[in-house]
Amino acid sequence: MKAFEALCSADLTPVSDSGFMITDVMDQFDRFKVWTGNIAAHRKSRASLDYRLRDTSQLRELVLDYLTDLEEYLTNGKFEI
Repeated sequence: MKAFEALCSADLTPVSDSGFMITDVMDQFDRFKVWTGNIAAHRKSRASLDYRLRDTSQLRELVLDYLTDLEEYLTNGKFEI
């Protein structure tokens, strides 16, 4: 969330060197917020993503890898749309 927020609040031109538009990033951030809400990523209950992945170490690692990659892409500005 913090990486999305930092990128969306950065003083960027409407179109970056890689050809993406900042509005595209904002749209993806909105989709990410809906996804995290739907899977209860920020909750601490039995409905949380963490609780549901507690017995599936491979799937848990995969989700963490994807989220780590997403954070890296957002932080380093590596985009492919």
